Amino acid sequence: MAKKSNPDQWDLFNDWLVVADAPISPIVHSKEEADPSPISIDRSRYVLALRLAEKLDKDGEITTKFLTDEANRAFGGTMAEGVYSTKDAYDAMETAFNIHLGNTEKADWTEQDATWATRKTKELTSRIQKLPT
Repeated sequence: MAKKSNPDQWDLFNDWLVVADAPISPIVHSKEEADPSPISIDRSRYVLALRLAEKLDKDGEITTKFLTDEANRAFGGTMAEGVYSTKDAYDAMETAFNIHLGNTEKADWTEQDATWATRKTKELTSRIQKLPT
């Protein structure tokens, strides 16, 4: 049976769809270096998520300043200017953490015991605490 669309319910994933062939901009360090082509907010969140995941893979931590600076670059403006919202930045950070987990974790969780699960829970909690709240 096919899934029926419900116009009264939001699809949490529709706004993250990105054209597969579209090039992803590298990390830029100034507004002048940003990609001059018009980028939709959806694509900007995806670009931001990839940049943040790269940072997590490298350093394991994202500071509030880094998140804000990268969001400003990815969106081509600031929250104060109304270019993006806090939700946009934090949704991208959550996605980045999931990308980071995909890059760093093995898929052997079902083969582990309770002691391993306890250690893994503490480790993941520690990693999450290195993110802005």
